[in-house]
Order: sequence, then C-alpha cells, then structure tokens
Amino acid sequence: MKHAYMIMAHDQFLSLKELVAVLDDERNDIYVHFDKKLKAVPELSARHSNLTILNKRVNVIWGDVSQIKAEYALFKAAFAPGKYDYYHIISGTHFPLKSNDGLHSWFSACNGACVLKPQPLPEEEIGMRFGYYHFFLKHLISRNRTVNKAYHLGWRAVLAVQKKLGIKRDTSFIKGKASQWCSLNEDALKLILSKEKETLKKFRRSFCCDEFFVRSILDGSDVPVIYDDKICYVEFVHTTPRIFKEGDLDYLLDSGALFFRKMYDSNIGLAKKIEERICG
Repeated sequence: MKHAYMIMAHDQFLSLKELVAVLDDERNDIYVHFDKKLKAVPELSARHSNLTILNKRVNVIWGDVSQIKAEYALFKAAFAPGKYDYYHIISGTHFPLKSNDGLHSWFSACNGACVLKPQPLPEEEIGMRFGYYHFFLKHLISRNRTVNKAYHLGWRAVLAVQKKLGIKRDTSFIKGKASQWCSLNEDALKLILSKEKETLKKFRRSFCCDEFFVRSILDGSDVPVIYDDKICYVEFVHTTPRIFKEGDLDYLLDSGALFFRKMYDSNIGLAKKIEERICG
C-alpha cells in the first residue's frame, strides 16, 4: 500500500518535524501546507518519503471557508490516480500512536473504505452554522482583545439582523458531521475534487464548515465509508482540544487510537518517548 499524508500546519514546528520524521517511510509521501500568514516556514526533510511543501498557500482564517480552500490545495497537490491507496488529512499537531507497519496494517483491514471520525450534530447547530451568513470572522480569535471584541460585536450584530429579518439559508445539503481529519480513498478524493466550485459556493459565509464538507459530499455516494473514533484521539476542554503531556504517555498508547491531537512543542519529550515505544 502507498499512502499520502497531507498536513495543515501553522505553528508548533518542533512537533511538526517529529511528525514528519516518524511518517518518513518509503510507503508514504508527505505534503505540507503552511498558513500564508507565516513570513518564514521551517525547513523540513525526509530520507525515505517524497516530501512536498506547497508553494501556493492559503491565508487560513479560523471558522472561515478558507479552511476548506487549504484542504483543497492539499488534495490537488497530492492527487495522483493509481498512486495512493489512502489520502490522510492531518494537522501539524497530530502524532501517531502506531508504527508505520501498524498504520498500514490497520488501513489494509479497512479494504479501501474511507475512514471518518463521527461527531454529534444537534439540530440547532446546523441552523446556527449554515442557516445565516457569517461576517467578521477574520479576527474573531485575534490576540488583540480590542480587535477581538469588535469583531465579535460585528459578527453577532449581523446575525441578529438576519434573524430579525427572517433570513434563512438552505441547509439541506448538510448530511452529518465528522472531523475534518480523515482518511480518503482515490474515488472519494476524485469526487471531492470534482465538487470544488460547488462546495466553496455552498460553504461560503458559513461558520466552522470544515467538519461538514467531506461528509456532505460522500453521504449518499457509492464511496464506502467507515466511521471510527480510533482514527484520532482527542479530548476537549470546553471547546478546545487538550494539549497532552509526557505523563499521558501510557494513557495515549493504551487508547487504541492511530493518532492523537494535540502535540505541542512545549511537551516535545512526549513525542520522543512515543517514537521510542512504537518504533523500537
């Protein structure tokens, strides 16, 4: 089997380098998209994998359709008919909990089916994220508190006006919710690429749409899909993924998951200990 790992990165570059080092295998090719906001990108290298750093970069804005645009940039860079059995979209803060042999064995048992991590979807979430037009997302999570507050006020004000006017967007294309970090086969990626223009139009001015667009395309298609939480272990503290530390080593390895998220530079010792355990 041949796999393509497509990585979205914007910080935590020590962790990213460890991630690339662990995935570096002649059965894997690696593609990395760095956020366009970065003035300088780190140097990455691989001895066994073909490593591609995308030259065309997207300015990724949290909650915005630009997240999907960045994924499409990776999809188009990696797609090669007949070359890969699986295309994995992961973040720069992912880290494997199994060796490359273990990962390839696990996916071989999936018999070519795509693997998505399911997520619950309350009905009101569909209306909030897709039933209205969302503006002021550019600095919604700015570190500048004044800018952050101003954009939150603008965002809420525009939503309030739409609700008062009874504006409702079509949400019938939302079939379910699944993590944007997923593993796709060739047929799935071909289908997703054929829907790029339509997809970007549908999801424009929606909110946090990256968890919906892959499933919205695959649901109802002939592409086989397995839903499995094991694809990535993550723990949320309120709405933010917890950053794991060295003391979580055994806990993570016993989870049975393929990857975990988030791995941060401040706890880089955890990555090195996992690498020792899974790679011998």
